[in-house]
Amino acid sequence: EAGKMPRTLKVGLLVDTETYLVEADVLHQGDQTKVLMGFELKVASYYDFRFRGGTTQLTGDYEGGEFSGGFGFTVKGIAIDYAFLYSTQIKRVGGSHKFSLGYKF
Repeated sequence: EAGKMPRTLKVGLLVDTETYLVEADVLHQGDQTKVLMGFELKVASYYDFRFRGGTTQLTGDYEGGEFSGGFGFTVKGIAIDYAFLYSTQIKRVGGSHKFSLGYKF
């Protein structure tokens, strides 16, 4: 019906330890379902260095997905993160790079 808000259902699971984090989510909205999975591995504690990876898979009328990988670290409160994202829906594009710089109080 026109003007009706779509219903959204999200179910997830998270395992968080001192050395790794694993997460899985299922998001259903309208006729689209997304399955999202990711991990984070703490490699070095002095700089809080972490590797990350993940995937998103779309189902229904919007088949396709996305893969990502990256890393992040913190030095004296300054957080630096990098990620590479590759979409399986967009052809002939190598992917995208994302950088972030932040400060942790």
